Amino acid sequence: MAGSWADVTTLRHELAYDLSCFEAKHGGAIGTAALATFLSNRLYLYRLQPVYALNLVAGLNALGQGAVYSYDVIGSFNRVPAACCGRGQELIQPVLDQFMAQDGNKLNSNNAPLSCEEAFQVVKNAFFRWRYGRVLPSGQASSLPDARQFRVAPYCEMPRNGFEIPHDRLDFSYSRSSGPGGQNVNKLNTRVELRFHVEDADWIPEDMRHRFLEQQRHRVNKLGEFVLSSQEHRTQLKNREECVRKLEEALARAAVVPKRRNMRTGLTEWEKENRLREKKKRSEKKASRRRNGKWDE
Repeated sequence: MAGSWADVTTLRHELAYDLSCFEAKHGGAIGTAALATFLSNRLYLYRLQPVYALNLVAGLNALGQGAVYSYDVIGSFNRVPAACCGRGQELIQPVLDQFMAQDGNKLNSNNAPLSCEEAFQVVKNAFFRWRYGRVLPSGQASSLPDARQFRVAPYCEMPRNGFEIPHDRLDFSYSRSSGPGGQNVNKLNTRVELRFHVEDADWIPEDMRHRFLEQQRHRVNKLGEFVLSSQEHRTQLKNREECVRKLEEALARAAVVPKRRNMRTGLTEWEKENRLREKKKRSEKKASRRRNGKWDE
């Protein structure tokens, strides 16, 4: 589900209006370059408007868990739960951070993965808090015109991959964190390191495993082990959870099958015809120069 005013339907209506105005003014259809300029200007305007912060999406991540995403109308889409990316990060992230700090913990007090319904509720409540300054009761919120802005976003619901991360197949090691921190750092093994052998990880689908190796090759050592660590938190448990979260994000990225793009080879028919026309024009121009030269004699 998405709470957004700058959706595709609105964009289509505004572009149709721009095209009708252009045709009425110039008496003809718009060219490809001009249409691209219209579209670019519209998207750039959306990027600068406050409604850009409403492009929050609730759906499923690659592990089948509910997650909060952000949708960037410029073109980027991030599948990291409760985070965002793209050119509008400075507009989207504060809205989401503020809500998660104020009301998000009520939905996820035990730090368990969000269900899809809970993720949708996070987005909906964040939308109404930004719009009206407070979270509205469900009955009052559903009767408002803004409630119609919440729409199904099927492209954001990622397929379930039918696998779970078996924690007993992961090797955890603990050591003392580096850097300043007082006695907590000097005495306790709070730094956590997670590792597993990728080729032996039969709980990851084979095609996904190849993408995982390609994307995370900087974290794979010479023995073929995937290694990551965390020392951001002051407790061993929090750092262990952080390692698992990073692994989930890496697997979620590897679960996305890249689109196959058909690269165009050679010239199109129009380009071939245009090349011949231009060649004929140049030939006729040279021939006319030769004729003019003879007449002058």
